[in-house]
Amino acid sequence: MRVRRRVRLLGAAAVLGLAATVMSGLTQPPPASAATGLQIVTADSASDYTDSKGAYAFCPTGKRVIGGGGIVRNAGSNAAIRMLRPEPGSLRDAFVAAASETTSYNGNWSVTAIAVCADPLPGLEHVYSESSRDSSAFKSNIATCPAGKKVIGTGGWVGNDRGRVVLDEIIPATNLQTVRAGAYEAEGGNPDVWWLGTWAVCADPMPGLTLITKTGTQSTAQSKAIFADCPAGTKVHAVGGDVHGGNGQVVLNSLYPQTGLTSAMLQARVDPTGYTGLWQTRIFAICAPEA
Repeated sequence: MRVRRRVRLLGAAAVLGLAATVMSGLTQPPPASAATGLQIVTADSASDYTDSKGAYAFCPTGKRVIGGGGIVRNAGSNAAIRMLRPEPGSLRDAFVAAASETTSYNGNWSVTAIAVCADPLPGLEHVYSESSRDSSAFKSNIATCPAGKKVIGTGGWVGNDRGRVVLDEIIPATNLQTVRAGAYEAEGGNPDVWWLGTWAVCADPMPGLTLITKTGTQSTAQSKAIFADCPAGTKVHAVGGDVHGGNGQVVLNSLYPQTGLTSAMLQARVDPTGYTGLWQTRIFAICAPEA
């Protein structure tokens, strides 16, 4: 008989800030600065039958995490992403991806974390916000960039999910000033207290910074994938996604920037018990030129 094991992923959030330069009694806007040294780093969890697992993709020393994503591999609709978030560190930054089984599954599966790293940017700041801690069926939470800064990266995670909560959305606002995360309890509910965390990676305005949004077809399909391409001459800095109408019965399997940083991909699936409601997906790519 197999003994099931749960792996808990713990992380400490650090918030970094840079003071504004004040001249002649007025705050002077900093010159626009494009990212340099953009780089993708990936890391994989163990491939086994534990019911919760995650991976840290660490940026090289001296680079900062600005975005990232994650992929659930070989679990079908039996496991859902519960964490996609930047992890600023005192020595090295990372991006963390984690997932939990929402239905019992005896096969081996794994999680891939993907970090988008860059040389330090002017005004770079990681802002974290957390929802109330209770057992409500749905939670939404917003992280807001300080005045004068723009969202260049996103993140969201569910605390104490126990496989009974589905991360449903990580959405950068059209004006790139906020990030909203949302999560539903899975079918059957979650009697335990749980919470939702939201991350906004903020920086001084960058030249050519733009948000690309693609919306999929509303239908009852069992699996959907959607892509967003950055405009020519720009690179993906971060991604976001939304499963609309899934109501906790559609699980997010993948949300990540693709190799080359020219596009982003989202995949979601109906859970194994089935769902007859209409649902659709959206994907967001935050794009900008690289210096």
